[in-house]
Amino acid sequence: MILPRKVEEVLIAVGARHYDEVVRRLAEAGLMHVDKPPEELGRVDRRFQTEHTRAREKLSRLEGYFQLVGAEPETLRSVELRIPGWLEGLSHLEREYADLEEAFQRGEAEIARLEERLASLQQAKAILEVFKHIEEDLVRASNASFIGFALGVTSKEGLDLILGEARERLLLVAWEEAGEEAYAVAVVGRQADVRAVVAKVRAAGWTPYTVPEGLPGVPAKAYRQLEEEITRIASELESIRESLRRQWLGSLREYYTKLVVLSAALELLANTAARGDFRFIRGYVDVGDSRRLRRLVEEATEGAYAIYSLGVRRARTEEERVPTRIELPRLVKPFHKLIEMYGEPEPNEVVPTLFAAFTMPVFFGLMFPDLGHALLVIIFAYYLFKDRDPEWAYVLSVLGLAGAVTGFLAGEFFGPLTGKPIVEFWHHLGFSHPPLSSPVDVVAVEKESAEAAIAFMYRWISISLFLAGYTLSLGTLLGFVNALLEGKKAEAFAVKLGKFVLFLTGTLPFLMHPLDVSAAAGLLNRAIFGPRTGLAEVLAYIGAAAFLWVIIGPAIVAAVEGEGIGRGFAEGFLEFYESFLMILGNTASFLRILGLSLAHASLMVGFYEMTIPFLHGLAYLAGATIYILGNLLTAGLEAIIVFAHSLRLHYYEWFSKFYRGTGIPFKPVKLPEGARIILAGAQA
Repeated sequence: MILPRKVEEVLIAVGARHYDEVVRRLAEAGLMHVDKPPEELGRVDRRFQTEHTRAREKLSRLEGYFQLVGAEPETLRSVELRIPGWLEGLSHLEREYADLEEAFQRGEAEIARLEERLASLQQAKAILEVFKHIEEDLVRASNASFIGFALGVTSKEGLDLILGEARERLLLVAWEEAGEEAYAVAVVGRQADVRAVVAKVRAAGWTPYTVPEGLPGVPAKAYRQLEEEITRIASELESIRESLRRQWLGSLREYYTKLVVLSAALELLANTAARGDFRFIRGYVDVGDSRRLRRLVEEATEGAYAIYSLGVRRARTEEERVPTRIELPRLVKPFHKLIEMYGEPEPNEVVPTLFAAFTMPVFFGLMFPDLGHALLVIIFAYYLFKDRDPEWAYVLSVLGLAGAVTGFLAGEFFGPLTGKPIVEFWHHLGFSHPPLSSPVDVVAVEKESAEAAIAFMYRWISISLFLAGYTLSLGTLLGFVNALLEGKKAEAFAVKLGKFVLFLTGTLPFLMHPLDVSAAAGLLNRAIFGPRTGLAEVLAYIGAAAFLWVIIGPAIVAAVEGEGIGRGFAEGFLEFYESFLMILGNTASFLRILGLSLAHASLMVGFYEMTIPFLHGLAYLAGATIYILGNLLTAGLEAIIVFAHSLRLHYYEWFSKFYRGTGIPFKPVKLPEGARIILAGAQA
């Protein structure tokens, strides 16, 4: 859960006679992460590599078919793949589903043709949009022999140029706004003068109005016909997609599942070495599945096999990468997506998922304290991601739930106007203010004293710095643990442990006083400047020892490794300088928790103050509109910003202390649930 599972590197040797059955059973069992065997064992049959590549390309093709009909790629349960042999499998499936392929190819070509036509019509519609109110025939006007006429869209610079030329050439110009910094302009005059003006204005941006082919010269009529044609084509596109869905979607899922099954088997075959009558498969298996693997191979070969254990592996080597096998509780597992965005753990380092599953909601909730806005996040997660990605839906729902809890503690429900019942609830419990009230609310809404606002400000600062101390100290401690897991004991005790003690000493006052930053700051001040008595004296001595530890430690490591003490001291001073800056900068960075919670409260108080003057009589609807739009804008923007800042606190301030994230995931060759492979013939 916190550490990756141990994996055993194995080499399976079987005779050619039992090889097909071994491959079939390994694929169905889903135990083994296969890797290329050593070249010394024999050659890899390139035909299997070619077929595996073809199968992957075909899977991508089928995924395109799913996208074409607006469905997600999906595998079926209990599918049976019956093929004459491994090398003939893909061709066999292509023949079996030839009608489906032909139907989708026809549909794809027709949809592409219609979408191209639709794109051109929508482009023409965008130009016509500006002139759709004109009921005159512009084709007749533009075909005049002596009087010139030009109609188009240009920028403010282009309009000024046209107006300047119009005075000199005695042209008639009419214009109106057609969007931000854009103007629809009509120019009438002598044919030669109109052409000259249009030629000059092209550099400033001039989009001429041209009548789309086959449409009337009257823009209003042309626009109506375009809308009708666009609607007709959109309907035809949906009809084609619906026809494909209704007739072929079930077969497409079946075809896709069988291809996934075949691709998994081909992955095993493509990583098998052959020498004479023997076949060699190399890979990794979870140590907990080691006996099961041996029993499976024994049953498939009737005892005619050999399995060589190449060792239980945690660490990578210079020649190869050992995959990382992670096992997480069901409630925590979706949060591993946040870790994957940074990088997979190495087999010999702590998996931070369990910690992030706790800290990410805490950080997000404190920076997003509004019960109403949090409910919007939960609704968004449910409707947008439920069918697309349930794991992301779960993560966002938990973050929304965290925001709901902190919003309740802050007395916020879509801001101070509608949050008054929650505030009253806390009053009934004996609180003068909700536990997490913002100082902005205290001053701007309740008009209380500056002392009350300062007290609440100190509370938020205390919470922010407590989380900084917890995260940074834990991060440096995990850095020490990872060094031990890598087998770098000298570096662990000489460098990493000293760094942990240094960070713990610097942040311990905030950990000891999680709700009283004044007391924490006083303790830190006495430890640094005096008078040093009691705990302050202990912190001062431990801090000084930690600083010396950080400086001397790299020199000790360098001496042990024979690299020279001088170089070690240079690295030690750099480590000291970097650690000092980190303690200051990273700790202060956590004040963004305070800053974003204040920003939220400030925005909602601002919309509250804008709304209050309208909450009477006929203006009530305008006030309600302002408040609703303000809530939607604040909730949408803050959710994105808070999520980004929560990730930053994890990735930069925290993970950089201990986590590399350069591993590769353990991906055993595995068939869809209940899938079976039946070979009608033998593959040599």
